[in-house]
Amino acid sequence: MGLHASRIIKLTEKDWELAQSKLTAFSDNTLTIAKAVLVDGMAPPEVAKQRGVKNQTVHTAVNRVLAKLDPQTESTPVHAAKDLQLSEAEWLAVQPSLRGFSKQSLNHAKRILVEGAAAADVAEDAGVQRQTVYTAVTRVKARIAPKDAAGLTPQVVWLPSSQMKELEKYADKKGWKLGGA
Repeated sequence: MGLHASRIIKLTEKDWELAQSKLTAFSDNTLTIAKAVLVDGMAPPEVAKQRGVKNQTVHTAVNRVLAKLDPQTESTPVHAAKDLQLSEAEWLAVQPSLRGFSKQSLNHAKRILVEGAAAADVAEDAGVQRQTVYTAVTRVKARIAPKDAAGLTPQVVWLPSSQMKELEKYADKKGWKLGGA
């Protein structure tokens, strides 16, 4: 098992297979790296270590594949994530769904999403490139606020395992996306 004990996966295996016709220009290596992050839910540093490449190589592969799958992302990078702001209480409530992210990524995202800091300031303070900060925020946002979740609020609910099947059936009927242990 990877770093994620709790997974909210950006793409399903079926979605990945259906997208292959759009991804023919990419090398097998790029596709393998992107799939590990986008479908298998592995953290980029884990993929980098496993594949013997730099973290930036992983982020580049994922970003290139995402840009091909969603052309809007190519021309509209996430700048400071102004469309999503969280209170400190909301940030604490979504922490269980953020397991697997590095402390540094979570710090970057918190500074922008909760404190409202500028990405350039966060990058300068941490001694990293702005792209590193944007990538961290984008991945955290994808985990807590999927693109189709306008007007929804992420919730953490603790249920007896005996009631989980009932909730899953209800969520499926409503078209909701569940993530968790």
